[in-house]
Amino acid sequence: MIRAIAHPYPGANPFLLGLSVLPLLEKDTIAKALQKQLMQLQIDAQSLTKIFASYSPHIPRHMQAMVDYSLKQINAAIAWVEQWLPSFGWQVKNATTHSLTTQVKCTTMDKFQASLITKGRIIPCRSNIPVWKAMKENGYSRSAFLTVRDGTLITDDEILKEGDQIELISVVSGG
Repeated sequence: MIRAIAHPYPGANPFLLGLSVLPLLEKDTIAKALQKQLMQLQIDAQSLTKIFASYSPHIPRHMQAMVDYSLKQINAAIAWVEQWLPSFGWQVKNATTHSLTTQVKCTTMDKFQASLITKGRIIPCRSNIPVWKAMKENGYSRSAFLTVRDGTLITDDEILKEGDQIELISVVSGG
């Protein structure tokens, strides 16, 4: 356990491997990947802060340390992505950091303003497009999922609105 505390990053890091091949990739492809990473980091920070707030002020000190450490890592990653995104032609709006004492504000990014949620995974996507198109852009088959907005089943022809979180529920068929 002490080793885990002293060395928090064991093993190979696939992200660093991805950075090593940046010269082989298109700028737009890199920017889109970084946009998705940024949106996921912001969602993670917001979720972690909300969970922490729901337990405050009765959260044990060691849990406060765990949440604070996680938020600081997320904030460092957010700052790094926000610093590098402009070099790939994308601008960040309303940069925000998250902490245990600040109000959480989810920033909106150009093009990525909604999300698909499936199997505990949050996938940032564009708004003002049909759900089926967002699914297709992210590799999900429209015939394999039911789509739910705010607990209500919707068709995949519905247009994604800014801030939408669409749950994708896997359809199981067969005999």
